[in-house]
Amino acid sequence: MSTFGSHPIELILIAMLSGGLGMPPSIPPLPEDELIARIAPQECLVFMNWAGTAEPNPNSDHATEKMLRDPRVQAYLRQLELQQAAIFPPTRDGTNPEAMLRFLFHRPTGLFLSKLKLDAQGLGEIEGGLVINLGDQAQEATATLARLKETLTDVEPITIGGNLYLRKRFAPGLPAVTWGLRGSHFIAGIGEGVVEAIEQRIGQDPPDWLAGMRQRCGVPRFSGSTYVQTAKLLRNLDTAGSPVQMLGALVGLDRIASIGSVSGMDETGCISRTEITFAADSADKALWMNQPPLTAADLNQIPSQAPAALVFRMDADRAYEWATSAWAQLNPFAKQQFDEQMTYLEQQYRFDFRQDFLRSTGSSWRVYAEPGAAALLNSWTLAIPVKDRANLSRVYDLIMQSIQATAAQGNGPPVRTTTSGRYTIYSLGDLFFYPTAPVSFSACLTDKELFVSFSLKALQGTLGRTVTSPSLAAAPAVERLLKSDSPPLAILHVNLKQCGQTILTFLDREMRQAQATRENASRSEEHTS
Repeated sequence: MSTFGSHPIELILIAMLSGGLGMPPSIPPLPEDELIARIAPQECLVFMNWAGTAEPNPNSDHATEKMLRDPRVQAYLRQLELQQAAIFPPTRDGTNPEAMLRFLFHRPTGLFLSKLKLDAQGLGEIEGGLVINLGDQAQEATATLARLKETLTDVEPITIGGNLYLRKRFAPGLPAVTWGLRGSHFIAGIGEGVVEAIEQRIGQDPPDWLAGMRQRCGVPRFSGSTYVQTAKLLRNLDTAGSPVQMLGALVGLDRIASIGSVSGMDETGCISRTEITFAADSADKALWMNQPPLTAADLNQIPSQAPAALVFRMDADRAYEWATSAWAQLNPFAKQQFDEQMTYLEQQYRFDFRQDFLRSTGSSWRVYAEPGAAALLNSWTLAIPVKDRANLSRVYDLIMQSIQATAAQGNGPPVRTTTSGRYTIYSLGDLFFYPTAPVSFSACLTDKELFVSFSLKALQGTLGRTVTSPSLAAAPAVERLLKSDSPPLAILHVNLKQCGQTILTFLDREMRQAQATRENASRSEEHTS
């Protein structure tokens, strides 16, 4: 039985140690294998590579490595491996999929797709490659490949670049698969001439697009990178009008030319940088286009020691229009019910949601957690900029009056009001989603912002800060971004030290509770026997 359940702290830990766009963590990373970056072709739909995972340096003062050395984190990671082993049990022939996956994710690896086309009959065309640095497992891999050669039929030995490979076509109409060893590297390719091209590129520099992305999004200690030609891949996945293409168009992927991400470690923590390139004709459609970049003023309300924060530009009315239009195409009946409910609410409260609320908000939205022992659970705050306070205030007052009236009739949690300066805070009664971390949904409308928080205490902390209080804008990594030649439209910031302290506290509590559960179960078994 698992010691750890599905808990937000576990998800946060996994997210903190993960690379960009779903890559394996590789934290802390092994030294980069430069050969792997060279396998990427100039014309590439998808490319991923990761450095592999090293053991935490016992002498390092780096916050990430110190956290990974902590016995509580080590115990959690061992438990996670046991859970993965239960999901991928050994096969009848003794193959251990979990061990293979763990080895793959812990070794320097690169993979790419250069062609992928689907048609009405299924797979139309595919070309791609995989390279794994086997390290000291290369000799064992040689023996495994020799046994595989004897097991499979119709395998063609072939020499490429002076190295022996095996090639097989597993079914008529499918492209050939080629695999073999080049020193300590396992190389495989699907499609005609793929491995031959890999062997040629290994002696060349990485392609221009990869070198450029690594330069623009570079990190001091590389752990991995991802690149996707989004719009082109979407066009190749199916014929026009198919569900795949329709869904991609609805979420806006057809307007994104490419997404690239590089992740790793800097002097103090983990870092991931992502760049999105929009298609030339998407400026009038993308929700984030035509917005000014973020400035230090957009982050002034966020404390410098915030464990996590997300700041982004958004036109709320356009986002709502896009979301509801997509919903209408995916589920027209549910969208119709939603419209009817919104019409009822607007008539009931006498306001227009889009005109009076969404169009009364500004563009720089913030979500952040206040510092504290349970910060990642109950101190999250959403700050919405106010553009038209008169309109927004009318809607806000109507909603608060309705909530208070409902509570007075005994149909909801009690509503408390407190003041902070000249502003009124409305708070619902404490709810406990986790022991010692009460949640009291609170809201306050100031002259410039609408705050909605999980905690009255967190909201009071936000309102108590002044313009001279240390803010996230002064954090070195954030300051560099804001002062760069291309300031960002969004910033996701995670303070590893603050998050680590919270995570270790809760992992410690989880382990003590699990130990108590095991001891109680053991005593119960002894009593029964």
